Amino acid sequence: MYGITTGSTTNETLVQGSLTSAQKDNVTGKKQVSSGTANGDNTIAPDASLTQASIATFLKDAARNANISLYSPSPSGLSYNDISTANCATNYASQSCWGTAAKPKIVYIKGAADPTSAFTALTLNGNVTGYGVLVVEDGDLRVLGNFNWYGLVIVTGQWVGVGFMDSLNGTDQYVYGSVISNETSTDRCTKAWCTRTPSSATPARPSPTRRARASCSRCPAGRRSARKPPSWRC
Repeated sequence: MYGITTGSTTNETLVQGSLTSAQKDNVTGKKQVSSGTANGDNTIAPDASLTQASIATFLKDAARNANISLYSPSPSGLSYNDISTANCATNYASQSCWGTAAKPKIVYIKGAADPTSAFTALTLNGNVTGYGVLVVEDGDLRVLGNFNWYGLVIVTGQWVGVGFMDSLNGTDQYVYGSVISNETSTDRCTKAWCTRTPSSATPARPSPTRRARASCSRCPAGRRSARKPPSWRC
């Protein structure tokens, strides 16, 4: 399994360009080119077998069999601090127990689709450790504190993203398994950037971790350009 698997060579290039050298050093997995290293760009590669249909089938089974199933309301979302295996020792059924090595869990978070791409369905802070499958649907996953997940993390649905926000600021954020970010929405600004007109709205500059469509979604129909405006604005 590659360290990071993408759905296309285009996305492969985007992911490689978004990571720093220090971040790439922490991405390990199967080699794309056998003579290369097992980390960094050589383990970031597309895989045609990872399709939206296969993810959707898996998601239905995961949601149906989830040990913890929670709804994340917009706009506040859900926020958790200090999830650990110690919580499982006292009460395995607790919502503060996200699995152990001996008894992993399926944790399913259902958000609310947000066309502005501004909704974070799940924020994790403090010290979070879990075993099993973590699914966040229709909303972003934002990891701010120490994070150790043993298994599979899936962020899927409309206008979604994953952010390991403080990995370069003294926190340890690791996934010993795989992370899947599965975007299912179709955005009219994906292939063309909106132009700015005097009468159009000028949304605030999005975070560097946010997709550019956060600003494009408010552009008036028919006002598009092949170039990305330097200001990231419509």
